Amino acid sequence: RSAAKALLEYPWPGNVRELKNVVERCVYQSEDPDQQIRDIVFDPFASPWRPLPKRSLQPAGSGAPAGPPDFSIPAAGCDFKQKVQDYEIALLRAALQQAHFNQRKAAKLLDITYDQLRGYLRKYDLLNKTD
Repeated sequence: RSAAKALLEYPWPGNVRELKNVVERCVYQSEDPDQQIRDIVFDPFASPWRPLPKRSLQPAGSGAPAGPPDFSIPAAGCDFKQKVQDYEIALLRAALQQAHFNQRKAAKLLDITYDQLRGYLRKYDLLNKTD
């Protein structure tokens, strides 16, 4: 029962192929074919020494992750486009800082192309700013 629950709750980033691999691995590693499978290994390569993915953006030198963006809306309303622009600028600056101002690495952190990053930097006039 707990194995079925674990299978249902897992996010399956690799989709059907990953599910197939996990089930096959459980069957192959099972000692008794008549006994229910209790332990499921989703990532056979899991290790505490494995490097973390470089998807999380946080300021360089910061030990704690950056807090969530401020999505509060004043009673008088707000300028949606300005809020979006401020958020994009903050993301661009954080990525550049984390990548030590290497634009190709910053683009990779944001999962956009180098040309897209350059377009955003031009759009917000951030090409020559290093603050």
